Amino acid sequence: DPRDVAVSSRKSVFSPYHPLLTARLWAEQQRLGLALAARFPEETLRVRYEDLLADPDAELRQVCGFLGEIYDPRMLKFFDTSGARRSARLSADWSNTARPILRDNTRKYRKELDDDEVWMVEVVAGTEMQALGYALEFPDPGELELGWRQRLGIRLLDEAWHMKVELRSLREDENHWRRWSRGATMLMLGALPR
Repeated sequence: DPRDVAVSSRKSVFSPYHPLLTARLWAEQQRLGLALAARFPEETLRVRYEDLLADPDAELRQVCGFLGEIYDPRMLKFFDTSGARRSARLSADWSNTARPILRDNTRKYRKELDDDEVWMVEVVAGTEMQALGYALEFPDPGELELGWRQRLGIRLLDEAWHMKVELRSLREDENHWRRWSRGATMLMLGALPR
């Protein structure tokens, strides 16, 4: 649900922070996925995050069957491995890798997004949400028309949230400097003439 993605994105070093920007990215990714699924229906399995939380055993069995892999109930004990514990220590964004599936980790947006933010997400991603079975809180959200002041405000708020998350990461995440170094390397490589 892109509304829940918007909640999680506010705390993640890996995404945009403002719900509108998160919704744009989510909608674009879903359009690409839906187009690929339409083009290659036999090679596509759709797994909804909410279904995985509700019945992890059934969803994992379905994934294994689709991939031609043998299901093993120990797969649901992923959190009990040294790799999961190690990655959980590296970053707050990965802390849940050392925990069992969080079955109640849905519909967080109802507490953490205000009505305007939910509306913005639904205006931007509503078509894809409905195609994927997500009910809209605003059945006819209308159009999003932002003036330059609103766009600037969204960008400034996004940057403020970004700085807050980066400061938290600097204080708490073991992989902070590695992530920054990798980002700087990618920027330099992108600047090279082609």
